[in-house]
Amino acid sequence: MPGARPLITFGTPDMQKYAALFLVLASLPLAAISCGGSTTQQSNPQQTDGGTEGGVTPEGGVQESGTEAGHDAGGTQACTPTNGTLAPGYPAMHGPMPQVTYQGGGVIVNPEVVTVTFPGDTLANQLEAFDDGITQTCYWDTIRAGYCESSGSNCVGRGTVPAKPHVEMTTAPASSYTDTASGGASTMATYIQQQVSSGAFPAPTANTIYVLWFPASTTITLDGQASCQVFGGYHNSTTVTPPGGSNMVVSYAVVPRCQNSIDYLTFAASHEIAEASTDPHVGENQIGFYLPMNNLDDLAWDLLGGGEIGDLCVDLTGLNQDQTKATGPNGTTWTVQRLWSNANAAAGLDPCVPMASNETYFNIAPPAGMGTIQLAVGATATYTATAYSSGPMNAWPILAEDIAQLQQQQPYLNISMTIGGAPASTAKNGDQITVSVTLTKQPPQLQGASFAGMPYLLISALSNNGPIHYWPGLVVAQ
Repeated sequence: MPGARPLITFGTPDMQKYAALFLVLASLPLAAISCGGSTTQQSNPQQTDGGTEGGVTPEGGVQESGTEAGHDAGGTQACTPTNGTLAPGYPAMHGPMPQVTYQGGGVIVNPEVVTVTFPGDTLANQLEAFDDGITQTCYWDTIRAGYCESSGSNCVGRGTVPAKPHVEMTTAPASSYTDTASGGASTMATYIQQQVSSGAFPAPTANTIYVLWFPASTTITLDGQASCQVFGGYHNSTTVTPPGGSNMVVSYAVVPRCQNSIDYLTFAASHEIAEASTDPHVGENQIGFYLPMNNLDDLAWDLLGGGEIGDLCVDLTGLNQDQTKATGPNGTTWTVQRLWSNANAAAGLDPCVPMASNETYFNIAPPAGMGTIQLAVGATATYTATAYSSGPMNAWPILAEDIAQLQQQQPYLNISMTIGGAPASTAKNGDQITVSVTLTKQPPQLQGASFAGMPYLLISALSNNGPIHYWPGLVVAQ
């Protein structure tokens, strides 16, 4: 937060004070750090997963506009995905970054985004243009690459504009809705089911994603967490029955009006549309692409924001490093989120794509098997981490802190880093860093987990303005 004390301070006197960093963590209670995630966390794109129905009547209550099915929203872009390149001999061998794996729940092959807006929305035309065009951009080609079902036959591809892509509601929504990712009651699901069964929303296909752009007057509570306080968007799924049709599962994304800024809104929606395409049936607990559930090395990554391809790239520093631009088929530029690439993660490049053309990525990686450490209070674990970069660069500042410390609370962990026996405040590609982690007191039980623990970050930075990269770890109390 502006004006707060520096959340990161490097040890040597000539290092800059890293003030106002890790804003997302600083505003998030420890109890809210939990497993799972299908939401866009609150950030600040500077460009950046009982109510009543307020829906339409069976007679309609909506105005529909649209184009013919398969319309390409203004043209087809031919492009090469922007994933970055490695310099010869880089990076140094290091521990593996997580891989988001396919877990059987399907993908959406050719997304068809249906835009739902409400009366008085001054941004409706811009939101419709974004939904129509985002899945037909070079950005989309970059972020969807490699997300295929196990057989390789069904991959997330470019989208098409459905026959009736826009639903402009004439009735205001309710002031509040509830939703759930855990199988409970959902007035949001009921609302969507009613609009589909009445014909107000166009009948879905296997490729449909309804995107609902709610006004600021509507609050959505997702499993007890309020929109615009904890999350800026989410995606889910529910079973609907179109007129004259059969039951089918449809994906939907909800974007609350936390800011009346087109940049803020397209940033949130890009996260949710991508995750709805790679993990479309979360409401039925049929998981598509997510971090492996049984890999303890990945647990800290999941705890800090979730294991889907958007969650893993949410920038916890508050520096908006997760933002990039997408150019639509008609030349319109939108602010969107960078998203996880398994190929880049495995190669030692920035795992969040698109990468900037001149970017040299750098980080500190623990060895395989040390992502989660079990310790008794007072005990210490030691391992050797490796500094690595995707190309030549000078040594960069490094630091390790637990999440409580980054939230301006008393730490639960004492973490030291040394190189060759001497305290280390900088590292370069190939440096072997001895990391010692001591659990100094009993940590809290984390929300949604059956254990007490404390996440921490190995942090690499160049300056107060970034770039800053980090690798999370977890200590679990014995």
